[in-house]
Amino acid sequence: MKALQDSDLHQGRPDFAIKRYCGLQPVSNHGYGEAKAADQRYNIYYICMDLYRIGIFCRNATETQRSHRILAIQVIGFSVHFYILLQPAPTIYTMLKIGDLSIPRSLKELPALITRLPTMLTILDAFDEWCVDVNVAGSPTISSPTLSKETFSRTESGRAS
Repeated sequence: MKALQDSDLHQGRPDFAIKRYCGLQPVSNHGYGEAKAADQRYNIYYICMDLYRIGIFCRNATETQRSHRILAIQVIGFSVHFYILLQPAPTIYTMLKIGDLSIPRSLKELPALITRLPTMLTILDAFDEWCVDVNVAGSPTISSPTLSKETFSRTESGRAS
């Protein structure tokens, strides 16, 4: 198994993004997501790395847009997990899980989607209520620096002693 490099996690593009456009120009990002095929659902390493990448994309969006909430979506096969990245204080980022959905695997399972309607409405309501632009002119930024890999490694090696 090929290990992901640190640069792979901080660069590149997400598998999908939710953006608001004005004409042909993107105005703001409201969410990011990563997807894995159904045969990868037991590969915990890559699933965790995808969740970590989603967190980085969402955090970067909070930094550049001064938005305090971004939707994060992780798709693993036929399961979809929804989170909202919140920044309640300058040095705290929290991913709050707001729901899970199971996608029908065939037309035969499609009627069961009706039973998932309350969950879908809860997720849509949370997105509509929480993932709104707060980029008001003159609003203070609440960004905070991230520990560098070197600082983190030094801190971990200090604890081991």
